[in-house]
Amino acid sequence: MDIKEIVESMASKSLIFKSIEKIEPNTIGSRKRVEIYLGVDLKSRYTLLFVIERKSRIVVSDVETLSKLASMVEKYKDIVVKKRFLIYGAPLCSHARKRMEAEGWRVLKKG
Repeated sequence: MDIKEIVESMASKSLIFKSIEKIEPNTIGSRKRVEIYLGVDLKSRYTLLFVIERKSRIVVSDVETLSKLASMVEKYKDIVVKKRFLIYGAPLCSHARKRMEAEGWRVLKKG
């Protein structure tokens, strides 16, 4: 997924970014295969987007990993993220979805 697709997808959810940047996981010390985007909306609030495309199921342990990655990005950029999104193109465990939504994540199916 590229930045243009991300922007169009979020615009359909009424979220407009004035800037968006891709963060490589290795810059924050991670080896995970996930795309990370950091956007700034029109009210200067930070939004973190994780894009996961794989064949294996996203499970609860992946939720913990994504939460750790989110805090690593906050420390790396010295910011506070207001919104967190997971855009996935893989099977998602119902327990993982419930946990993410309970922690304030917004979970969107890719496509």
